Amino acid sequence: MSQLTQQLLAYAGRGTFVTVRLDPDVVLGDMREQLARVVHAPARLEVTPGAGSVVVEADLGLLRQVVMNLVTSASDAAGQRVQVASRVVSADNAAWWQLEVSDDGTGIEPVALARIFDPGVSTKGGRGPGLSAAQGSVRGFGGEIEVDSQPGQGARVRLRLPIVPGAAPVASRPKPETVAPAPRLAGLRLLVADDEPSVRATVRRLLERRGALVVAVADGLEAEIRLRDERFDLIVLDVTMPGRTGYDVLAFARVVHPGVPVLLMSGYAPQVRGLGAETAPDAFIEKPFTAKVLDAAIDEALDQRIGPGEPPPPLA
Repeated sequence: MSQLTQQLLAYAGRGTFVTVRLDPDVVLGDMREQLARVVHAPARLEVTPGAGSVVVEADLGLLRQVVMNLVTSASDAAGQRVQVASRVVSADNAAWWQLEVSDDGTGIEPVALARIFDPGVSTKGGRGPGLSAAQGSVRGFGGEIEVDSQPGQGARVRLRLPIVPGAAPVASRPKPETVAPAPRLAGLRLLVADDEPSVRATVRRLLERRGALVVAVADGLEAEIRLRDERFDLIVLDVTMPGRTGYDVLAFARVVHPGVPVLLMSGYAPQVRGLGAETAPDAFIEKPFTAKVLDAAIDEALDQRIGPGEPPPPLA
């Protein structure tokens, strides 16, 4: 869901990417078994990584998701064969890595082909974001994507990413995760403000499992009332709330409790750094996030105001 949200934000021009330099053919080879599982019989999958050792810059998770989506769509349309092949091509006096995903299905009618990248358009009657999400991600990497099809002759989707000359790739396989130390929250009072009940409940549960005493409120106005009358060791705020936004509450907290760390959450990725000491949060996370991301952001916020490894001073 996180990757899907990033793809949709990318299509809307509001997404952010964590890009790394990687060998796309290595990524493709690593995905061979996963891709084979989404191709339905009687169709068979043919994977040919033919670009050699080249390097592109992309978000690894999103690139894998785009490839998986393209192969899944090709499998749904295929008769006997789904082909995935890569090679190096030249365009605009530059070298590009090209991935082509093709099938031998019935093809796409010209009317549907003309709208293939419109949000929600599917040649199979589906309800997902379709190729619009893939296009958003690919464009975010500086690349391009096109579809070529004629009725009765199958379809070919070509994805191209610019090659980074002379660069070395990082490892494409994620390193095994190590268990991070638990945030130092035992006995601390935290204020959480979010107008979405499910998010509010989830964040509360994640914080309470670390021993925090959590006060959860549904909007910015109630958060300010609590801040006026009570003391907290950490404040967690959603950016978009009715009445008083997270930034409004942040400014209020800086006045009434200037030493308390503040963490902001948002479904978008606004520029939250460099806004000035009075209005910048101590940490920021983009929704949706994992428990690990939340824990790291809490540590960051506490470190900004208190210092690494130090517990907050006791409440008066």
